[in-house]
Amino acid sequence: MAGIAAARARGRTGGRKPKLSPEQQRVAAEMARGGMAITTIAQTLQCSRHTVYKALEHRTLAVE
Repeated sequence: MAGIAAARARGRTGGRKPKLSPEQQRVAAEMARGGMAITTIAQTLQCSRHTVYKALEHRTLAVE
């Protein structure tokens, strides 16, 4: 844990990079607000439905 804390202090973050960029997340949110189906959004962005749901959840939390 001390090593992880030291890495974070140096500005490193762990974990996998997000599949969707912030721009793609914005596009997904606009499509969802427009009433487009999640499956269609996922096919358009070439990702899974789960990824779209997570991106929409993230965008909702960031706005609040």
